[in-house]
Amino acid sequence: MLQDILEDSWAYQEMVAKGLQKGLEQGLQKGLEQGLEQGLQKGEVRGLREAIVDVVQERFPEITVLARKQVDMLEDPALLRRLIVKISTAQTVKQAEQALATIAREKRKH
Repeated sequence: MLQDILEDSWAYQEMVAKGLQKGLEQGLQKGLEQGLEQGLQKGEVRGLREAIVDVVQERFPEITVLARKQVDMLEDPALLRRLIVKISTAQTVKQAEQALATIAREKRKH
């Protein structure tokens, strides 16, 4: 009964409303921050994928389709950056294909 009286008071109602508002604001802020971070990472991944395909298309056009298939499966920016280096330093198509295969195997390990 005392609890009912307390819950019906304007002071209690005001405190609950303020608490809910503050919680909502904090939740929205955290959600926005996480969404922005995820969006930036997706943009980075997309850019790295495009860079790899561009390098392959310029240096080894005959394996462009293979490269696109491989990089589309990768989400890890670190793996994508390593692949850019490996493809950029490959001297032959065979070395570029090996770099793509190696990164695909590394992805499966993660």
